[in-house]
Amino acid sequence: MKKIISIILVIGFFKNTTAQENIPYSRYGIGLMQSQQFQSSQGMGNCGVTFQNEFMQNPSNPASYAAMAGKAVTFESSMQGRQNILINGSNKSSNFDLNPAHVGLAAMLHSAEKLKWGIGFNLMPISKVAYNIEETITSNVVQKKQISQGLGNYYKVQVGNGIKLENFYLGANLAYIFGSQKNSTTAFYPDSINALATERFATQNANGFAFQTGLQYLIKLKKDQKIILGATYNLQSSLQSTKTEAYFRKNNSGTLIDTAKLMDNQSGKIILPSQFGLGIQWAQGRQWGIAAEFSNANWSNFKNLNQFDSLHNNWKVSIGGFFTPDPIALQILKRCVYRVGINYGTDALYLRNQQFKAYSFTGGMSLPVLYKAEENRPMYMFAHFNFESGFMTNSAVGLINQNFFKFNLGVTISGNWFQKRKFD
Repeated sequence: MKKIISIILVIGFFKNTTAQENIPYSRYGIGLMQSQQFQSSQGMGNCGVTFQNEFMQNPSNPASYAAMAGKAVTFESSMQGRQNILINGSNKSSNFDLNPAHVGLAAMLHSAEKLKWGIGFNLMPISKVAYNIEETITSNVVQKKQISQGLGNYYKVQVGNGIKLENFYLGANLAYIFGSQKNSTTAFYPDSINALATERFATQNANGFAFQTGLQYLIKLKKDQKIILGATYNLQSSLQSTKTEAYFRKNNSGTLIDTAKLMDNQSGKIILPSQFGLGIQWAQGRQWGIAAEFSNANWSNFKNLNQFDSLHNNWKVSIGGFFTPDPIALQILKRCVYRVGINYGTDALYLRNQQFKAYSFTGGMSLPVLYKAEENRPMYMFAHFNFESGFMTNSAVGLINQNFFKFNLGVTISGNWFQKRKFD
């Protein structure tokens, strides 16, 4: 088991296989926001507010930690691939990237009927900056070429706690956010031998804490059916940030002429917005479940060193479900968990007086590849595959629309790892 986990950690998180992704709009805010859902809810429309599972983690609502199996310890890890297709009029380009998605460990600390207490530790990306844009600007006097590039990532290390009291599940996540990005813009004049090129180069680092609360309420129905009501709230976060910015002038051969301006160690804050989610799920045991959720984020409050950006408040409606043909069947395909869902809403990006719309379709499955019962120490292992296909669009003339297809491959290992053996 230790060997399996070590391999997953190396392959699943600490190896960045490619670095060719080009996402033009990641130049805004702190980059392209990454999914905060684990494998259990990704395929069902990212409906994580109401999701509970005894063998799989759901850190998007920390209250769900209290719904995991008693005495269970659960490890999860995954990789995510993303194919982007950029469309501008009749022009198209595509690129692919494969990156770590998350690593998580959860355990039940107290599993008595009157009080259940679960805890989880997670490492996952929050956002990604990756763009390379080349523009040609022509006037009556001169032609200017401009190249803008950016690269960076923001991550969070998170600890969550969830407790169950009667039919109430309450939880909280405390996350430490950290990351950095580098941005540069170079402008030069290819038709002029006398005009100097200008280059702006900036590096920025940020870190700070974020806090999320979660609630789930269970309503038991007949025939092992239940309704789960859920809610989450992320408080507005303030990250401490340091930025260094420099402006250079170069000749056409690229030789540095001088440093026109240097602003070293600018200090300030990055304000990340508050957001909330509400949802309802109707389910029958492990066999099936249907969920609907609504979420909203106040991105108009985003600031980077007291500067607002081209971002507005956004919302999303998610509908999804899961189905297991026969949870106790001998055939492995009948014990698989199948998922499907849709997302519809707006993106935070606001350009040319219009907000981008976002749509996507999701699907996936969890394959039970191992079940082991040894001395009353059950062990479960699931292999996961989830995908999401969608697009982000704005009807304003001249803007780039983006289609995407992303998939997630991962594994869950859950069981009673630390039970003491007894001797007669």
